[in-house]
Amino acid sequence: MIGTKHISAFARRTRRVAGAAGRAGLGLTLALGLLSPALGQAGPVPAAAPAPWQQPPFSAAAFWSKLDRLLSEHDGYVTRARLERELGVPMAHATEVAPGYMQYLLERDTDWYMTVALVEYGAHSFVDFKWYPENFPGPAPQCVDVDTARQRILQLGWTLGFSDRHISVFDQFSKNGNSLHLYFGGKCVHALRFGGVNRDPAS
Repeated sequence: MIGTKHISAFARRTRRVAGAAGRAGLGLTLALGLLSPALGQAGPVPAAAPAPWQQPPFSAAAFWSKLDRLLSEHDGYVTRARLERELGVPMAHATEVAPGYMQYLLERDTDWYMTVALVEYGAHSFVDFKWYPENFPGPAPQCVDVDTARQRILQLGWTLGFSDRHISVFDQFSKNGNSLHLYFGGKCVHALRFGGVNRDPAS
């Protein structure tokens, strides 16, 4: 289940990892590499959402289009304000998890359909999305298709580097020193997380 306990555990893990990175004075690429496992250890997402979990306010295709825009606009760099505008959700739970590291969590009721977490560090960002894959409105089953997502990620210039089909099923991509993880079960994507760098301060 995705709820208050889930978010609290996520925040504790991220604070520990980010704090260690800050104290050690690690480079940002390595620091984000350390933050990435913390973002991904929140537990599996069920294959279908049990009642009374809400459905998304848009179709699976529309939801993927929103993630696509966030990913493609600035090669994975996403600000809190941009994320809020695109998804129409408040990222109001803000915590400085280490000097210079700001973490924002989605602030919604615990029965909502997804979780979102964003970490910003200077000109860098790392965002994590998790959702119930077969809970979208429309003819069932409707979900974000993994082949469609994988093809689009490759079109955007990300390079497939590693695939895991054991405990966690995911593809790992890289671009310009940043990483992207696509998690799925069967043909349905249920999580996406990626990092980016703001290369245009005026954007």
